[in-house]
Amino acid sequence: RCQNTACTAVIEGNLEHFVSKKAMDIRSLVSAQISQLRDEKLVSDIADIYNLNSHRENLINLPRMGEKSIENLLKAIEKSKSIPLNQFLFSLGLRHIGEKAAKTLALKTASITKFMDLSKDELETIPDFGPVMVDSVINWINHENNQLIINKLIDLGINPTPLEVGHHQPF
Repeated sequence: RCQNTACTAVIEGNLEHFVSKKAMDIRSLVSAQISQLRDEKLVSDIADIYNLNSHRENLINLPRMGEKSIENLLKAIEKSKSIPLNQFLFSLGLRHIGEKAAKTLALKTASITKFMDLSKDELETIPDFGPVMVDSVINWINHENNQLIINKLIDLGINPTPLEVGHHQPF
């Protein structure tokens, strides 16, 4: 597993995970397009995806990107701004944090800013969160680049919806 966060394969893998169905659900953005966007220097991190609407003229010049494709892509990007918080947290690709753990974090925090303010002590009180998961989340939160990306995403209008616990469910 490559630890270099500047590695091209790691960046493209992160972008592909971010747009996947179980994450931000931007299915109109596929692997080949991600590579094209990186080659054209239109996307270098996940936050840049939300700036693509200001690069429409560059998008139209890319192979296999017609007006309809661009329109569908931009609509999917806009729609993803208000996905459930658990999907957003999962999309960040935190090591050792899968869908279930992302849902647990979303129920605990209810917002991006509260997630970013989590302390090690708070994480240690979460059931089923062992030391490896706690350290992974803390390391991710404390990484300066991740803090910058989260701030960019918030500034770009990303506002995931909090998860609500159903009280009247049969199980």
